[in-house]
Amino acid sequence: MQSPLPDPDPARPADGSGHLDMGEVVGSHDLLLVTLDTLRHDVAVELAAAGRIPHLARHLPGGVWEERHAPGSFTYASHQAMFAGFLPTPASPGPHPRLFAARFAGSETTADGTFVFDTPDLVSGLAAEGYRTVCVGGVGFFNRQGPLGSVLPGMFQESHWEPGFGVASPTSFEEQVARAEEVVAALPREQRLFLFVNVSALHQPNWFHLPGATREAGDSRATHAAALEYVDRHIGRLFAAASSRRRCFAVVCSDHGTAYGDDGYTGHRLGHPSVWTVPYAHFFLEPTGSTDPTGPTGPTVTTEPTDSAKPAETTGPADTAVPAGPVSRTAPHEPGPPDDDDHDRRHQRRGDRAPLPAVRPYESYVYAYPHKTAYRPLGNAPGCGRSGRRNRRTPSRSTSTYRSARSAAASATSSPGSVRPRS
Repeated sequence: MQSPLPDPDPARPADGSGHLDMGEVVGSHDLLLVTLDTLRHDVAVELAAAGRIPHLARHLPGGVWEERHAPGSFTYASHQAMFAGFLPTPASPGPHPRLFAARFAGSETTADGTFVFDTPDLVSGLAAEGYRTVCVGGVGFFNRQGPLGSVLPGMFQESHWEPGFGVASPTSFEEQVARAEEVVAALPREQRLFLFVNVSALHQPNWFHLPGATREAGDSRATHAAALEYVDRHIGRLFAAASSRRRCFAVVCSDHGTAYGDDGYTGHRLGHPSVWTVPYAHFFLEPTGSTDPTGPTGPTVTTEPTDSAKPAETTGPADTAVPAGPVSRTAPHEPGPPDDDDHDRRHQRRGDRAPLPAVRPYESYVYAYPHKTAYRPLGNAPGCGRSGRRNRRTPSRSTSTYRSARSAAASATSSPGSVRPRS
């Protein structure tokens, strides 16, 4: 792994939120946001006090989690808010200045130290500042298996998800960390990075993290705690990778909690203290070189994609790609086709930024806004203009093919002259 660059800012910001100037941090530091999906505040506090999560606790200010209120009661709502700059709010009367905020008139939580962006979300705001934005997804809202699962990862220039990262995998977090290590190792040293990791290990089901637990017995507060201990055993590697090139500012928090029979409630997406009260911390990670002594030594990671990560050969028309294996797609901040010369100027703020790698022709080009997601092929496909944009009056090939297949099926199963009702 490359040696870390020297800290560009000798006057380092203090860790206290009252003295943090995010305008100085953004642009000089790499950034890491880790959401410990579904982690309860009380469980996190108990484990830190008992010394059961030493690798996390050594980075917590004062060795303790801060109590905060989640901006949403389930993953999708909470992450939409956080990506708009609304991180969990301190559990005390405010107003509380925010680290990140979109520019809008009348904001009472935008302060002198707030990094203010002029885009719809923090992710694109950081991309406009020259950051490479990367998502390593975990729970289903990041799996890109449908339109809903594509909205959040579609905000990023680069996103990764595969079944091994998901809630049903007993090794989900270590596999996510390995992918994050590959991402960091492949970046040019000069390229700033915003890395987001949604940790799925704490989400139900988590019974398999507790020795002796069974599927029949199901999840419990104890299995939830065991899942956090599992995450702690591997998070040192993630911190080491994130700070391997330069100083890194990290936010580690839960997006919401979950209930295990509390007052008769089970699960989340409901209004209960076990759901809306979450642990939070932000801190700086000093450049560590290639390893972190607090984390286990993992396998050697190469930047070459594995066979399962390589896209399959296309089996349809030339303008329709059929990807297979792990999901790793690029979003609209990627450079477009070679003749779209103004794209780099829009998304590279200064000429000294390292150019982003070109999109390969077989990858889907994704446009995602907070409330909509659409896909289109790259290159000079039928119905596309110079930059790969599809004429909105030209139906997509996938839509036309679907309609043709549906019509053929209707003709095959209906008698001549009959009208088949629409499903």
